[in-house]
Amino acid sequence: MFSLAGKRIGFATMDALSELTQADQLAAELLRTGGARVDAVVWTDGSVKWDAYDAIVIRSTWDYHLQPERFLYWLETLEKSGAKIFNPLSILRWNIDKHYLLDLRARNIQIPRTVILETGQTFHFEQIRAAFAIDEVVVKPAVSASAWETKRISLAKFSSQDLEWIAELLTRKTLIIQEYMPEVSLEGEWSFLFFGALFSHAVVKRPAKGDFRVQEELGGTYSLEIPPERLVEQALEVVRTIKEPLLYARIDAVVRNEQLYLMELELVEPALFFDVSPASANAFCERLAAIFK
Repeated sequence: MFSLAGKRIGFATMDALSELTQADQLAAELLRTGGARVDAVVWTDGSVKWDAYDAIVIRSTWDYHLQPERFLYWLETLEKSGAKIFNPLSILRWNIDKHYLLDLRARNIQIPRTVILETGQTFHFEQIRAAFAIDEVVVKPAVSASAWETKRISLAKFSSQDLEWIAELLTRKTLIIQEYMPEVSLEGEWSFLFFGALFSHAVVKRPAKGDFRVQEELGGTYSLEIPPERLVEQALEVVRTIKEPLLYARIDAVVRNEQLYLMELELVEPALFFDVSPASANAFCERLAAIFK
């Protein structure tokens, strides 16, 4: 049994979830049985005394992409507070921006065909279509969450509205353009949950009929599934590319020809699906206690 006796831990969340998600409440209660004091703390709350905490665990800060500069400044505030931060600050900064996918591709991790357009660049859909040799892509900001400002676009039937939408976004954001992976709609997207480098459990997320977005608020569903060992090993390869000690990692991927294609490596504030695998909340707490020392 883990022990965090006397430790004060903040679970960072957003104002709309000031009482935490039901799943995170499970973990918080377990930590309290181990002697810790656990508070839900809203990251945008200027009255919070961050230096009063021994550790801050980033959990449901799901609005950070709406004000990323403020979020980065807040992370700096945490660093100055002296509290331990989970996941580590360097990892959070790297993982917030989807440029990290290109880093992982350079480390031989399979990802969908991807192009990143920096703010101010011009979008030439003919060049993208020729580079991808496909007809459909998904476009979204490089800093985004919950399918925010995300669209599936046909390169074969590109409309003036699509062009105007992308051009307007590029005036203020960096965009990531990826090949559309039909496996998401047909078979669902896997999420593999790891605490440290230990596999815990997996779910399959499925979009609503006719959609490609798997988020619950958009009609998506998820269920606990037992993945083949070969897929767990491939997911673990992604985790092993990270050298810093992790509290949690969620590998979101689809399967094509028995190969995982990484959609997202979630190291900032992923849902950990304790609700469908209650024992995993204990594994989370055990890992937190182990790396807290």
